[in-house]
Amino acid sequence: MPAEQAQLVDAKVIAPAEPENPVRGRADQEDIRLLTGFTDIFSAFVLGGLLSFIGALGALTGGLLGGLLVAAAAWFLTRYFVTKRRFAACAILLAIAFGLGITGALAPFAKWFAPLVAAAALWFYWKHYKVPISAALAIIFAVLGPVILFFNPNNNFSLFNANLGLNTTLIFVGLLLFCAGIYWDTTDRERVTRRSDVAFWLHLLAGPLMVHGTFSLLGIGGAFGLATGSMMSAQANTAIWPVFVLVSLFALVAIIVDRRPLLIASFSYLVFAIGALAYRQLSAGQIESAEQFPAVLMTATMVTGALIVVLAGTWSQIRRLLLSLLPVRVAERLAPLEGWTLPADANAHLPDGEKEPLRLIHGLNDYMAAVGMASLFIGSLAAGFIIAKQLIAPDGTIVPENAIEFQSQFSGFKPWVAIIVPALVVGLLAAFFVRVRRMALTGVAASFQFWLLTLFAIILLSMQLNLGNMGNAATGVEPEFNGFSLVLGCVLAAAANFAFWWYNRIPVAFALGFAALFPLMFPEFIHDPDNFGQAPVAVRAMIFGLIAFGVAMIWDRRDPQRTTQKSDNGFWMHLLAALFFIPSAYGLIGAMSGLLIAKLLFFAILIAVALVIDRRAMLLVALPTLVGAIAGSNDDALGISGAVLLFAALTLLNLYWDQVRSRVLPARSTAVE
Repeated sequence: MPAEQAQLVDAKVIAPAEPENPVRGRADQEDIRLLTGFTDIFSAFVLGGLLSFIGALGALTGGLLGGLLVAAAAWFLTRYFVTKRRFAACAILLAIAFGLGITGALAPFAKWFAPLVAAAALWFYWKHYKVPISAALAIIFAVLGPVILFFNPNNNFSLFNANLGLNTTLIFVGLLLFCAGIYWDTTDRERVTRRSDVAFWLHLLAGPLMVHGTFSLLGIGGAFGLATGSMMSAQANTAIWPVFVLVSLFALVAIIVDRRPLLIASFSYLVFAIGALAYRQLSAGQIESAEQFPAVLMTATMVTGALIVVLAGTWSQIRRLLLSLLPVRVAERLAPLEGWTLPADANAHLPDGEKEPLRLIHGLNDYMAAVGMASLFIGSLAAGFIIAKQLIAPDGTIVPENAIEFQSQFSGFKPWVAIIVPALVVGLLAAFFVRVRRMALTGVAASFQFWLLTLFAIILLSMQLNLGNMGNAATGVEPEFNGFSLVLGCVLAAAANFAFWWYNRIPVAFALGFAALFPLMFPEFIHDPDNFGQAPVAVRAMIFGLIAFGVAMIWDRRDPQRTTQKSDNGFWMHLLAALFFIPSAYGLIGAMSGLLIAKLLFFAILIAVALVIDRRAMLLVALPTLVGAIAGSNDDALGISGAVLLFAALTLLNLYWDQVRSRVLPARSTAVE
């Protein structure tokens, strides 16, 4: 490998088995490392808090000092969290903070010249640290300075007092950044170096600017227009076909250059156009207004979602067809054709210091598939509602006039169609994108969607099992609640989520299944709903959190090296335990005297536990409440200074986590065994 290329090899690290070749991402899936694991996420959260409060502290003495302090801190911290630890999320955060710090410091004085200075500083940052987003930001800021100068008629420094309008300016800037992205793509067709990641960030901003600028220029408001009913206007109806034409054009360009941001930014407008077209057809068919919204929502979201998932699943095949139609000289300058390949093992080459590997996203195609799944889920909910409504009340009346009519409508199988239809959609999509394609973010989205459906199922089951206990207002008979219905519903919902986890191997589904059992912590409510107000909710939540913590520790002990999905199961259970235990514990602490001291002591205990088990989820959950207590002081300077000290201490703890653990657990080197 040439020396120049070796210097540009992405944080996609060098494989020990193939020292001369970089471990490349899947070019056809736009695999870019946005995070490396939960250690990276927690570190980025801490660094974000530290830099924010440093900026706030500097702002008390003047904006210039605050921005310079943020930029200096970001530069210094990059050496440890990026160069040494190679944390992706931290790299993105620190590069952005560095650029914004310099811009914020100079903007009150230099105005349009501030972005140019920031661009030069970011380019130096890129040359020194090789963080791809810093090079993209340098180009963006370099474009932003002249745009502020030339296209703002209210600017005293404007050379041309010409107002081209905001939308035209957005399109112009987007085109410049898109061309810059194409240039960087051509310098790394194989997408094995950091130059391809620079191109990714340029395309990521250029796509929305071009798309939103173009559609706004046409007066089209996207999915927001669908939600607010603007599709009913004559202007919306006349703008339907231009949307289809433009979205098709954006899709062709995106597939040819093998970059998805241009296409992803168009999806909301596609929802608008399909919804407006459906509304026009329903209006022509004299469909009542009350019945139009579910049908329009179903049509718009299901058609758009289907198109998205088809594109996500067949991207390489469609691109192969399109490139075959282009001249050879043009095709040879674009990214090479590739077939589908499975995502690389996320644990194969963990960066130094990453002790909590976590699979959350595998490239931009994973994100696009998750967006398509969400759209299909919404559409399937509307479809299930429409079908169930027709089965329950063919005459269109779904508001029963008495208990007998209510029982006749909502008993039996018919109401379950509203849940079964979206459940089938989620199950089929998960079977393809998770079991076959092994996408991470899509799996997380599918798990939460399935979990939501099981909650609906609990409500429906409880309602059906209590239909005979509704009472009668005319005779004075009070309604009764059958506690068995809630127990049965929770158990069945948990079993369904556990089955979803077992079949698809999605770790978060296990934690969601466990969460479905929480109502069982209130047996007095199950026996007598009137006693619920007297139940110690905080104490029950803490007990449930401790039980979840025990289950998480069992998963951790089954995979002490954290190389399998058992580790992910443990992570999500730790997060679930923290979400139940810590807010409730803080609520009890709030009733104590010496509130801040008590919260600090509680957080210190959590740090000790986190060090012992080598898990940081509980710290992430507890940190916002503690920061609020510290920064909420009546003295702004004192509160901000306290928050800076807290985040600085946590930053040091993150840097020396293993060294501190070796002192806490001298006989253990890594995870709990």
